[in-house]
Parts: sequence; C-alpha cells; structure tokens
Amino acid sequence: MGSFFTTILNWLRNWYAWLVALIRRLFGGGGTIEDDKCCHLARPDNECRYFGDKASFSCPDGYYRQWWHCCEGTQLIGCGECTTNTSTCWSGSFECSIWWWTTQPC
Repeated sequence: MGSFFTTILNWLRNWYAWLVALIRRLFGGGGTIEDDKCCHLARPDNECRYFGDKASFSCPDGYYRQWWHCCEGTQLIGCGECTTNTSTCWSGSFECSIWWWTTQPC
C-alpha cells in the first residue's frame, strides 16, 4: 500500500514540475533585460510581459504597444515598449521594454 501512495505522490510531483515549466515557458517578462541588442530600450530594467512569443507582449492599462525593427549584425531584431504616447515610441512615459529575434535577415 505504501508504494501505491509513493507512486501517486511521485506522479503528482512530476505533473506539478511539468506544469510549472509550461507556465514559465508560456508566460514571461518582468525581469531585467541583459542585452538590449540594437534596440536602445528605454526600460532595460523591466521586460514587458508576454504570452508565448515575445512579439506578443502586452501593456498594462493606460500604456500602448509601440514596436520597431533594427539590425543586429545580419539578423533583424524586433523591439517594443509600452508607453503613454499613442503615436510614437520615442517619447512618453515608459513602463517596460522588450526585444525578440525575428526570422528575417537584415
């Protein structure tokens, strides 16, 4: 009987570890950005939250998604920020920043 409970407990631990790994892989952001590549981000201290792909980043209420591209060597990089400005990413109050690899060459 004890081995049955041990088996169930181990299964639950493995399932929980798998679930945590999945959540960490799908939901990200909120930390420091180590290297902002060619983006010159306003807030490398606060990465924007994202679900799945970093290009799908989200902004808190009152902030707007602004994004652009730049070249890092021969690779096109996507850059984004959440700002209070509705028309440009070059001004406003910034909440967070993010960058992501694209599949396009420069």
